[in-house]
Amino acid sequence: MKKVFCFNFIVFVLLDRVLKIWVNLKYPNIIVKNHAIAFGFISNKLVSFTILAISMTLLAYLVIKNNYKNKFQTISLSLISAGAISNIFDRIYYNYVVDYIQFFSLNTYNIADVLILFGIFGIIYSYSSDGNR
Repeated sequence: MKKVFCFNFIVFVLLDRVLKIWVNLKYPNIIVKNHAIAFGFISNKLVSFTILAISMTLLAYLVIKNNYKNKFQTISLSLISAGAISNIFDRIYYNYVVDYIQFFSLNTYNIADVLILFGIFGIIYSYSSDGNR
């Protein structure tokens, strides 16, 4: 299962990085510089970094606790980890997150956000189901 986690993590981080570069080169006018977190709702830097630190600590705990026994949870955690690391890279390198997907004039997102969301849904589903995955 460690191989599954590592493979998914690397593939999805690379996918997000490549898409962000491609969109920036091909369609720079659709890029949104997102200085906030949590789908653009929290823009206070102290609160943002506190939430980010707590979230990453919880994620690290889940990855360690999971011990790679459950494939569904392992894949879900790899999605969350890949999305989080890619967005953290943006925040460190650019001082904002590069967003480029917009639905119905709502907030703008990126693939990393979608990975995190799917991973969270997967974790919630796996912990609320009978655990036989």
